[in-house]
Amino acid sequence: MGIFDSEPREHQSLWSRRVHTLERIADMVPCDNDFPAFCPFATDPKRRHLFKPFTSVRGKMLFQSKDRLSLTASIIAQTLTMHTLTKQGVVVDTMALHDANQGEVLSNEVLTKRWVYPWKESRRKVGAPTMSSSYMAPGKSVPLLLYPFSQPLSDIRAYFGEKVAFYYAWLGFFSYYLLFPALLGAALQGYMWGYGVVWCEAGVYDWFQIAAVGAVVVWCTVAAEMWKGERAIVATKWGTDGMHEEARALRSQFTAQTIGAHGADEW
Repeated sequence: MGIFDSEPREHQSLWSRRVHTLERIADMVPCDNDFPAFCPFATDPKRRHLFKPFTSVRGKMLFQSKDRLSLTASIIAQTLTMHTLTKQGVVVDTMALHDANQGEVLSNEVLTKRWVYPWKESRRKVGAPTMSSSYMAPGKSVPLLLYPFSQPLSDIRAYFGEKVAFYYAWLGFFSYYLLFPALLGAALQGYMWGYGVVWCEAGVYDWFQIAAVGAVVVWCTVAAEMWKGERAIVATKWGTDGMHEEARALRSQFTAQTIGAHGADEW
């Protein structure tokens, strides 16, 4: 399989066959890269480990179902103004269809089961409280203590897109980290009931209350810094690092009007 400079010229016809053999061997090597590169596709076997293909009914692809729908919608939007066509009655409505009827694994029913009714699904498929958690890896089972805070963030991203998934990633992170002040407040309330202490009683300084306030202040700072790290991990995994939403120059909802002798005639 090696290619040497000393080989005769007539053996060069076998070089392409050897290269294809190396490519097939590279395809058999498992890819454990959790942070795949988001760059133009290349068939260079040396770069193949950078890409993380997604399983689809069409085979392994570089685009998820929501990416294909977004690309299709953008191509249509460049050619047709769907809002104007709908307003003029040429088009009744437009809707992006998923490929559930074609055998796609992720469908509305599957996402509802994993997200809304997680107790009906295996613990290996309900995700984890945060994207940085090791239990988010495929095949990992989330512990029972974290089960109520788990979300299938990867499935939410694949179905709704990064913008919606980022919102729920923040909600899941915030809810998970609220456990500390919640447990601290419950313990302090039990202490107050046991000793008859009242919050902010005039002339009484309870060091437990002061310590609890200090702990909450420290928690606010730590949680804010932890979210910065979590946000960076999510943006890196989902390929949104450095991306910002740009305002569209064209306003598809705008309908031009002309003022004539008989009034305004809508185009």
